[in-house]
Amino acid sequence: AIYAKGWADNADEAFRRALRYLETRAIIKPDRERIAYVGHSFGGILAFHLANRLAKAGDDRVPRVIVTTDAAGISTIAYPEVSIDDLSSLPKDLHLVMMMAEDTYKARYQEKDACENDRKADPALSCNGFAANLRVFQRTPQIPSENKQAFLIPSEKRGKIELRADHNSAQGECHNDKHPINSLDT
Repeated sequence: AIYAKGWADNADEAFRRALRYLETRAIIKPDRERIAYVGHSFGGILAFHLANRLAKAGDDRVPRVIVTTDAAGISTIAYPEVSIDDLSSLPKDLHLVMMMAEDTYKARYQEKDACENDRKADPALSCNGFAANLRVFQRTPQIPSENKQAFLIPSEKRGKIELRADHNSAQGECHNDKHPINSLDT
């Protein structure tokens, strides 16, 4: 977990270098008024963490939109070094779109040891993706509710073409757990 402390710093530096490259060498220049962060799994948590950190510092790389797919909750080894416990610096005009895969949500409750704190009174203290979304909703009172959207992406397993919405669907990971890439991956 010690090396996890550097993940936010590494993401910040990579973003800074990418913008500098685009601004100085690319034909198409970035529009800092229209930045969006998109993150899957831990990348979702990192997007919120980095946006809050940059907003707190007055940095102009704060996004206008954050989109996450199956945010990791607090179950990653990076917690608490990269956390979403304090999101108070996120701007009030930020738009949030958080998607969660149905199979991931269902599987969490079948893994009794994976989230020992799932039964806490405050569901935002548990470590599943649903709780990560809830935590973001609860810890961003400055953002109007109409700017916060959460979606549960359902699986469709009837018929010949399976649309499996699980944590790895967003990656299009071939043959994960002996399941080939399916139509949702494509």
